[in-house]
Amino acid sequence: MISEDLTFSIPNPVGDGTVDIAASLHLPEDPKAASDLIFAIPGGGYTKSYWHSPKLAEHGYSFAERLTGRGFAVLGVDVLGTGASSRPANADDLSLRTLAAANDAVARQVRERGVGGLPASARMIGVGHSMGGAALIVQQGVFGSFDAIGVLGFTNQFVKGVYQPHEREAELTPEERTEWARAHVPQSSWGRPWPEIEEYFVLPRANLRSWFHLPDVPDWVVELEEAEATVSPRTVVLESVTPSSTASAAAEISSPVFLAFGEQDVSPDIHVEVQTYPKATDVTTFLLAGSAHCHNYATSRTLLWDRIAGWIRSLPA
Repeated sequence: MISEDLTFSIPNPVGDGTVDIAASLHLPEDPKAASDLIFAIPGGGYTKSYWHSPKLAEHGYSFAERLTGRGFAVLGVDVLGTGASSRPANADDLSLRTLAAANDAVARQVRERGVGGLPASARMIGVGHSMGGAALIVQQGVFGSFDAIGVLGFTNQFVKGVYQPHEREAELTPEERTEWARAHVPQSSWGRPWPEIEEYFVLPRANLRSWFHLPDVPDWVVELEEAEATVSPRTVVLESVTPSSTASAAAEISSPVFLAFGEQDVSPDIHVEVQTYPKATDVTTFLLAGSAHCHNYATSRTLLWDRIAGWIRSLPA
């Protein structure tokens, strides 16, 4: 695998001037043979190292190595406000929509200028995990950046175990639903009330460890991946776990969609997920047995990676 770090300068979606998006490009040994580029977006608290971390790769925990070994290119990005990407001062102005706009600007640069010697005919497949899946849905629904998308560990319903549906859930306006989420999610999931959460904060992994990983994930793997944690914009994390935040965008997606969940994950009913993409040309669902929410660290992880590779290969030319 050939790897290089890249920086994309894009218009600031929440202010003047430009911001930088950090990325890592991973290529097969013969980049010109790659027919598809996977644009990989990590979840809240994670950086592009979710897709490839040198410390974990040597032990077989690298999505990028597995996929480049099957002839794909992988571009992992740090979403705006996280990792090595820019952090706008007005953090609370960030939203799934602004993250989507930033990622679309990167995707357009890749299409227009190319990267790493990939052929101009290469398709671009968006893949996003958790909060990254939420941003991907908005990006595809609003901008149509990709030829197809894979949404991993994100639901258009409500996040099971994080969001507690209101007794009048169906009657709430979007504003009321956000207020309800702000009132209970930070305290129950992050250990502090909303006013005490920094605009850029690190998700408390101790609170989430049993949800992110099944007991068979080695402690040393959990410790290494937690050591690479990054900050997340609190507004975006809250929006990601608030029902209906992505529903309107999902309803506009007309490309093929691949949905994957672990056996312990966010969706209250994975079969209902298909109904939230009414215009998609195809919706494929996959349940990864032996995995919790963070699929790339599961003992069964390669089953998902190979399933994604097979799904992409099956897409119409």
